[in-house]
Amino acid sequence: MQTEINLMKPEEDVAQQQTKSVSLALWTSFTSRSRIIVACVVLPAIASLSCSNPQPSLRSVKFAAAVRHSAARSQVYLSGSGPQLGNWNPSGVPMSRESDSLWSVTLSFPKGERIEYKVTAGSWWTQAIDSSERVYDNISLTVEKDTTVTVQVYDWLNWMSNGRPVLTATRFRPNRQSFSLDGLWRYHPGDDAAWSSPAFDDSGWAVTDPFIRWTRPSDPQWNGKGWFRFHVYADSSLWNATLAIRIEQLGASQIFYNGRLLYSFGQIGSATAPYKPNAMTWWQEFRVDPQYDQLIAVRYANNDWRRLQGMAYTPGFLISLKDLNSAFRSAVDVRRNAERQMVFTLIPLILALIHLSLYGFLRNQRQNLYYAFCMLGFAGLTFFSYERDLTVDVGQIILFTKLGGFSVAVAILSGAFTGYELRYNGLPKRAFILVGMFLLATSFIVLDFSPGHVTTTNYIFFGLTTLESVYSVFGGKARRFHGGWIILAGFLALSTFILMQLLIDYNVITPTAATSQVYVYGMLSLAISMSVFLSYNFARVNKDLEFQLDNVRRFSEKAIEQERISHTLALERKAIELESDRKSKELESARALQLSLLPQKVPQIEGLDIAAMMRTATEVGGDYYDFFISGKNALTIVVGDATGHGLKAGNLVTATKGLLNILARTEKVEEILIEANRAIKGMNLRMLTMCLAVARVEGTTLRYSSAGMPPLLVSRARTKQCEKLVLKAMPLGAVDHFPYTSLFVTLRPGDAVAMVSDGLLEIFNAAQETFGIENVMKSLEHFAGESADRIVQGLYEDGKAWGGGAPLADDLTIVVFKLAGTQPSPLKRHGTRNRKV
Repeated sequence: MQTEINLMKPEEDVAQQQTKSVSLALWTSFTSRSRIIVACVVLPAIASLSCSNPQPSLRSVKFAAAVRHSAARSQVYLSGSGPQLGNWNPSGVPMSRESDSLWSVTLSFPKGERIEYKVTAGSWWTQAIDSSERVYDNISLTVEKDTTVTVQVYDWLNWMSNGRPVLTATRFRPNRQSFSLDGLWRYHPGDDAAWSSPAFDDSGWAVTDPFIRWTRPSDPQWNGKGWFRFHVYADSSLWNATLAIRIEQLGASQIFYNGRLLYSFGQIGSATAPYKPNAMTWWQEFRVDPQYDQLIAVRYANNDWRRLQGMAYTPGFLISLKDLNSAFRSAVDVRRNAERQMVFTLIPLILALIHLSLYGFLRNQRQNLYYAFCMLGFAGLTFFSYERDLTVDVGQIILFTKLGGFSVAVAILSGAFTGYELRYNGLPKRAFILVGMFLLATSFIVLDFSPGHVTTTNYIFFGLTTLESVYSVFGGKARRFHGGWIILAGFLALSTFILMQLLIDYNVITPTAATSQVYVYGMLSLAISMSVFLSYNFARVNKDLEFQLDNVRRFSEKAIEQERISHTLALERKAIELESDRKSKELESARALQLSLLPQKVPQIEGLDIAAMMRTATEVGGDYYDFFISGKNALTIVVGDATGHGLKAGNLVTATKGLLNILARTEKVEEILIEANRAIKGMNLRMLTMCLAVARVEGTTLRYSSAGMPPLLVSRARTKQCEKLVLKAMPLGAVDHFPYTSLFVTLRPGDAVAMVSDGLLEIFNAAQETFGIENVMKSLEHFAGESADRIVQGLYEDGKAWGGGAPLADDLTIVVFKLAGTQPSPLKRHGTRNRKV
C-alpha cells in the first residue's frame, strides 16, 4: 500500500507574514488613545480566539523489533497507516539496529490517534511471522501516553536474493501458510512458445501481479492472451522434494516448469480449438528440479475478462505452492463440504415438501405455502453456495453465484410473507417495500452486478425484514396468536447467525472450515422452530374443529341453497363454454382455409433467392402474399393487406386470391390492379378495401405497382444503401376507375428487394414509437448480405425486439427476393436484437 506524500511548505507561513506586516502598519497609524483601546480590548479577544483551538499534544511511541538470530541479517522496516508510518509502504520507515537482535525507531503521534502497523524486511514478501510461523495481523495501537511496543520477529515469511524469492525446505513446513505467487511476475501480451524457455531473456517485460485488474493507463495492456514468468531461487535443501501446486483462475492456462509443460487447465483457444475456461483449484504435485534458478511460466487466456471485471471478479490467476501432505488433506474438506451440502439442502427441502402438502390439504392456511417457498430458498442457497466451490466450469460458478443470491431474496421475502399471514388478515401496504427490495436484488442479479453488491442488498433486505418483524410484534395492530414465542426464538437464532455471517463476509471474523457457511445453522434453527409452531397451530385447529361443526350444522340449509345456485351457475358457464368452443372451431376452420390460400413453398427460380413470412394478429388475418410464374423466368409477386383483421378481412383475402389467379398473367402489373379494383368495387363490400402491391421480376428488370401498400425497399449490394420506392395510390375497392401506375427498377447481382405490410412498420415500443420505414431500411441494410430467409428473419426479429416481444397488434407479412451474384456470408447471430435499430 503506497500513497504519495506532499512535502511542500504550507502557504500558511506566507499568509502569516503578510498579516504581521499589515498589523504593524495599522498599529503605527493609531493614536496613543486608540493604541490603549486596542491593547485592552482587541488584543485579548484575538488572544482568546487563537487559544480556542489548541493543537493536540504529541506522544512518543518507540517501536522495537526483537529479531531472532536467524533473521537478524536483514534490514528491518516499519510500515503502517498514516504518513508517519509510510502509508503501508513495506519499506516506508527504516528501523535502526540497537544490537544484533534488536531494531527500533521512535515516532510522535497526537494523543488519542489510532494506528495500525507491521514489521517487514523491506517488502510484503518478507513480512514478520510469529512463533507459530504465521504472518502477524495488523497490530493496532491507540496512542494515549509515551510508550514502547515490541514485536517478536521469529522469522520472515520469505527470503529474497537479488530481487527473487528464495525457496527453502523450512518455508514448506506443514504449519506454514502456502507460498502465494501474487507479485514479481514478468508479463508480456501475445503468444510465443519460446517464452516458456528458461533461457529466454525477459528482463524487458513488465513486472506486475497476475490478477489482470489493470485499469490505469500506466498498467500493462491485456488483449485476452499473454505470458507470465516467475523466477525463484531454490535452496539445495529443497532439491528433488515433492511439492503441491495450485492455480486459482477463471480463464484457461498452461503451466510450464523450467521449460516443460506441467499442467493444462481449460483450452487456451486457437484456430483449431475454441477457448474454454476452467476454474480448477485442486492441488497437483510436482517435483523440484535439482538446480538453483527455477522458472514457472504461465500461458494464460481469458476472453471474458471485461465482463468478469464488471462483475467484480478477478479475471487473472493466482498460483500457490504448499507442502504435499498439507495440500492433499484439503480433499477431506471437499468431502466434508459435500456432506454439509447434502444435509443442509435435504432438511429444508423435506420441510418444503411437507408444508406444500399441508397447503394442498388446507388452502386457507397460506402460511404453509409461503414457508415452503422460504425453505426452498434456503435449500437453493445452501446447494448453490457449496456447489460453486465443487465445480470447475466458470459459467456454472457465475450461474450458481447468481442463483444463490436469488435464493436468498426468495427466502427473505417468503419468510416475511409467512409472518404477515400469521399476524395480519391480508398483506399490509408496507409489504410492497419488501417486494421492491426483492425486485431490486433480482435486478442486480440479472444485470450482472457484482456478488458483493447483491450480498449487501440482501443484507439490507434482511435488515428491513427484521425491523418489520419487530414492528409487527410491538406495533399493536397485528393479530395475536398462540405459540408466537416459538417463532421468536427461531428468528432470534437466525438473526444471530446471520450477524455472524455478515462479520465473516466482511472479514471482521476469521472463518474456519466449519464456520464459513455459518448461516446454515440459523436457517436450521428457524426451520425447526417454524415447523414446531405450524404443527402446534395445526393441533389447535383440530381442537377448535368440534366448535366449528356446530356452526356447520346450523348453516347447512343455507349451504345447500348456495350449492344449488352454484350448480345453476355452473350449467350456465358450461353452456357459454360450449358456445365459445363452437366459435373457436369456426375461426380455426377459417384460419385453415386462409393458410391453404398461401403458397405451400416459395418458387425455385434460377438466379433468385426468395423467402416469405406471415404472422397474424388474430386467428384469421387480413394479410396475403402469393407467387405466380409466367413465361420462362417471369415471376409475379403480390403482397396484400385487407382493412382490419379477423373473419371479414379473411373473406376479402379469399376473394382477392380468386381474382389474382385470373389476372396474375396480365401483361402490365398496373392493369392487374385496375382490373382487381373494378372487381372488388363491384362486390359492394362497403367499408372493406384491399391494399395490394404487385412486383414482376424478369431477369434483372423489376416492374412494380402498388395500391396503398408501404414503399418498396431495394438494398443495393454495390453501395450498401437502401432505396425507398414510393407509389401513392388508393386501396382496391376504395374508388372507381383509379389510375394505377407502375415503375421500372433495374437490379444488379446481390441486390435485395423487400415487400412488407404495415404490420411491421406499426410495431410500437414502450414509448409508443413505431418501428417505422427508416428502421426497416436500416435493418435491411444490416442483413442485406445474408440469404433471403435470414433477411426475413432479421427484419422480423428486429421488429419484435423493438416491440419488446409484445403480441402483434396487426397482421405482418414480409417477402424478400434477392438477385444472385454474390456469395452470402455465413449465418451468424444478429447482435442488435435488443437495441433500437
